[in-house]
Amino acid sequence: MTAITKTTETFTPEKPVLRLRVRRMRLIMALCLLEVVPAILVILSYLGFPLMQLANINQLFIFLAIVGLTSGLTSGTMRYLALAAVLLLISLINAFSLSGIGDFNFEADAIFPYYYSILMPTMVFVSIYSQKCVIAKTVIRDLRWFSKWFVIVISPIIVVYAALHFSGKISYFGFGVSFHYVTPYFLHRGGMIFLLASLILISGKRAVLINFLAQLFLFKGGEFRRSPIPILFTCFLLLAVLIFVWDDLAFFLRRFTLMLEVLNTIDLSDGILGLANSYAAIVLFGGRLEEIVGIVEYFTAHPTQIWFGSPPGANYIWRVEISDLETVKSYAHLTWFGYIFRFGIIPTGALLIAFIYRLVSGWDTRNPLWLVYFGILLSATFGGNLFYSPVAWTMIALYFRFGAGISEEIRRERGYKNWTYRPSVSRNAQC
Repeated sequence: MTAITKTTETFTPEKPVLRLRVRRMRLIMALCLLEVVPAILVILSYLGFPLMQLANINQLFIFLAIVGLTSGLTSGTMRYLALAAVLLLISLINAFSLSGIGDFNFEADAIFPYYYSILMPTMVFVSIYSQKCVIAKTVIRDLRWFSKWFVIVISPIIVVYAALHFSGKISYFGFGVSFHYVTPYFLHRGGMIFLLASLILISGKRAVLINFLAQLFLFKGGEFRRSPIPILFTCFLLLAVLIFVWDDLAFFLRRFTLMLEVLNTIDLSDGILGLANSYAAIVLFGGRLEEIVGIVEYFTAHPTQIWFGSPPGANYIWRVEISDLETVKSYAHLTWFGYIFRFGIIPTGALLIAFIYRLVSGWDTRNPLWLVYFGILLSATFGGNLFYSPVAWTMIALYFRFGAGISEEIRRERGYKNWTYRPSVSRNAQC
């Protein structure tokens, strides 16, 4: 009998190495959450801490960090780099046309914002388009994550502002928050609509409320075609509630009430620009009409620049006589007029045509990113976010690249009306 000897080998498994893997797109969304920092700085400035300059540093940090997450150049990015190159060439030509810089109200510190407003949007587009291994399903998940945390962080900040205002610590009633980035992700939930509406009302910002109502109207309008009876019932119920609580609600809408009173008494015989530097203009436009007047006066003095804009560093004169204010500015709160001042009618017109084309061609009120894109364009009518905000341009770039894919993803989702945020880990590779 042959003895059989077994040889047993003992294997010691290697200890698994824990690696923290965070996708670049999620990091970009986390950077976008820093949009809440200026809100904190505004409250601190009202309380006597002059830290508002940190808001510019915050925006610059977001921009540079998003650029740092760029994953190489792709064919999709070349068109945007080419457009930026054309604008830079035009700016250099305009710069060499400078003669007698006093005629242009030239300020050296206006040069950086001029070039920043060209390079920042371009490089944000490059970063978004460079992200590989990213699909629409991942992007919509990250956008929902961003919207959830934005509301969680900003809500107590607004409550603090409201408490300080109604207690007399802060006199100005108007606290701007970019709710149009996140509102569309909650429009299917009645409780969240009520919460967001309440936060916007106690913040007192007219433009934010208009944006909110516009996005809500578009979303519900799209739902009306599919479910008219529930939408009509909701509208009648809401109307009844508004009538019941109108006396209390009017307190928060007093700036709109004042606007209506002014609209009933204004004299437009000299045209809309004839209102400039009047009490009515301040109530209705908050100094924005005087910005347009300053731009018109600038191009009246330099008519050839209206086509391709003013030279880098040039400014127009902003006069608000009712407040004895006179200064120079190189941008405007009404973004499209500010763009005309910097870049001229032709580049601004081309940009607007491209924006409107993408808005109409991708029309989908069920797609929250489409509603965000709409909100950004509408917001640009009242505020100058596109000049400095990398978050706004990140959302635009995401819509340009993933808008159609997200519309398809929304159609695939089971139970559209029952959207809920479900945290999950993406299977996509780190890119």
